[in-house]
Order: sequence, then structure tokens, then C-alpha cells
Amino acid sequence: MSLGTVVMTGAAGLVGSALRAPLRAEAERLVLVDRVPMAAESPVEVVRRVDLSSAEVAAEVVAGADAVVHLAGVADEAPLPDLLEGNVLGAHHVLEGPGAPASAAWCWPAATG
Repeated sequence: MSLGTVVMTGAAGLVGSALRAPLRAEAERLVLVDRVPMAAESPVEVVRRVDLSSAEVAAEVVAGADAVVHLAGVADEAPLPDLLEGNVLGAHHVLEGPGAPASAAWCWPAATG
């Protein structure tokens, strides 16, 4: 069974890198989203280098997705404005913005400690 179109934000990160091959094997189309450069490794992959602090950009990235794996965010200690923009506003734009597909399956892991 195919997962259809899967959008993975934070695709260049540690968790995103680990999930890339398994998702690629199951998806018809895997959209890899990050703000750092990446390269497609398969015809199934589409790479999007974007900053999710823009609601319009986030809406366009997730439009048409059958599933969204949201991993993007500021992973390290950072000033509060950077954490709010990267972790709160970015998540809000992806998960609840105007382009968020209502019928998509969502995976939004949380970090503890």
C-alpha cells in the first residue's frame, strides 16, 4: 500500500535523515522540506528549500499532501525569538495554516528532556 504524497519538514535533520529511506520506499512522492540544501536521491523525491516562517510558503509546501511528518524546528538552545519563530510559528503555519490538508495523516513528534 502506498502512502501517496508525503511531505516531511526538517528532512535534513537527524530524525528526518533516518526516516528518509523508509518513507521513500512507501511513498509515491516524497517532498523533502528544509532550509538547508539537500539533493534528491530518487525520482520519487522532490526537494524544497524553504523557510516555514511564512504562512504562504508553508501552505504551498503541504498543499495536496496525503501525509505530513513535521520535524522542522530549532533543535538547539537559542534566543526566545528564534525558538518562537522556528518552533511555534513554523509549526502553526504547517499544521493549522491555510494550506494544511484536512484529510492528511499527521505525524508531529515532540521532544522531551
